[in-house]
This record gives sequence, C-alpha cells and structure tokens, in this order.
Amino acid sequence: FSGNSRGENDGERLMRVCPRCEPEAMPRVPIKAKILLLGDGAVGKTSIIRRYVVDHYSDDYITTIGTKVMKKDLTLGREPNEVDMVMQIWDVLGQKGYGGVQETAAKGSQGVLFVYDLTREDTRRSVEEYWMPMVWRLVGRIPMCFVGNKVDLLESRTISLEYAYYLSQKYGAPAVLTSAKTGERVEETFRALGEKIVETIRHPAQRLALVTPPQEPVDRLIRVADKIMTDFC
Repeated sequence: FSGNSRGENDGERLMRVCPRCEPEAMPRVPIKAKILLLGDGAVGKTSIIRRYVVDHYSDDYITTIGTKVMKKDLTLGREPNEVDMVMQIWDVLGQKGYGGVQETAAKGSQGVLFVYDLTREDTRRSVEEYWMPMVWRLVGRIPMCFVGNKVDLLESRTISLEYAYYLSQKYGAPAVLTSAKTGERVEETFRALGEKIVETIRHPAQRLALVTPPQEPVDRLIRVADKIMTDFC
C-alpha cells in the first residue's frame, strides 16, 4: 500500500504524473424546478406555455381541465457560472370553484407566474386577492413574476405599464407585459423567473398564515368534478 503523503487529490496527482493531461470535467447536474402558471380562466396561460415551449400559438380557446405539465430545458447565467435548469411547467385551470385541484397543484412548486388579462380588470384583481394568498399560504413567498398578457390588444400601454411598475415595487418581483400571440417578452419572462429561483434556491420559502378569500357558492357538479380531479392530481 502506498499512501498519498502530500494529500493530493485525484486531479493534482494526475497532473504530476502527466502534466499535459487534464482531469475530466464533472458533468453539470441540472436543477429541476416546478413552475406554476396561475390566473383566472382565459387569461392566456396555456398560450404562453405553448409559445415558450414549442413556439406555437393558436386563436382557438380550449379550457384547461385539471392540470397539464410541459417541460423546458434552459441554461441560465454566463460562463463559467452557467446553471442548467429543467422547468416542469404546470398549467392550472383558472375557473373558480376548483380549489382542490388548484391547491394540490401548487404544493411543491419553486416558482410562479401570476397571469392576468390586460383587457380585463377583474383578472388583475384576482391575482392579489385570490391567487397570491393561496400560493403564500401553501408554499410561501416563492420566486414569482407578474405577467400582464395580451399586450397586443392594447391601443395604449401607459396605464398597464404604470400598474406593472406598481406591482413590481410593491412585491419586489418582476412585472412584465407579454403577448402569447406575437411572442413578445415570453421567453424573457421565464428566464427572469429561472434566475430568481437560482438566487433563492438555498433559502427555502416560509409559508405565511394567510386565509384565501372564500369562493362564491358553486354548482354541486363543479364540486364533484373538483373532488374527482383532485384525487387524480
């Protein structure tokens, strides 16, 4: 038995024996991140995901039933500090009354895009009044980004930009105006969220003792459907 009296590691020992040899670089292990897209129905969550993952858009509207999951690989940062990430992007139905499905989907997430429709004021209010309290209560203040979608339908962006700035300053999170139809700022939004996740990955989010506002009474059939879908999520 011959010990390593100088305490060399494998790379140092290889270089001493063969100065021109270099130790093989260790493969990078990608970070896996569960990403949620939350917001009221018909704000464009599915279209945003399709634009980002497969660069496709359709004017046909199909209600998301339960949840759908797509994956996207990306590289964040710059050499030599690049980080590989695999985003598991969850498209969650936005119709009210399906709290069981929505809360089940939210658990275990590392980042969230709160999506609202720039042409519908009520969807913007829902972000602060319903979707954010739900996420904070279940998984804490995880990295987030506000997404005002359908900017291509606006005649003027001034008011929408001012409100996005207000959200950004109030919550310390990026707020972006996007268009799933044209692709404007869609990729940039996901990358911004990915960077926030990398920054906070060693600091687990703390759940907050918030109460989600009660939903309005819903039809019995919706409650039954919510229970069935929750059991399968």
